[in-house]
Amino acid sequence: MSQAFIVDAIRTPFGRYGGAFSSVRTDDLGAIPLRALMARNPNVDWAAVTDVLYGCLLFDPLHNGLPDHPVPDA
Repeated sequence: MSQAFIVDAIRTPFGRYGGAFSSVRTDDLGAIPLRALMARNPNVDWAAVTDVLYGCLLFDPLHNGLPDHPVPDA
């Protein structure tokens, strides 16, 4: 990869453990913001995108809610 671009930022829906999203597969839940990013950025040539870095952060209340360490998801 010779160039990288940050196009936008969006988050997944969130809820509580065992709540409304408990029956939704994680990959389906992860597809929601990807579709939204594509809709919000129609000028991007999405056919030219070869890699997407997707991940999450674990928040640690012992560190004032700041991310303790990133966890790669894809």
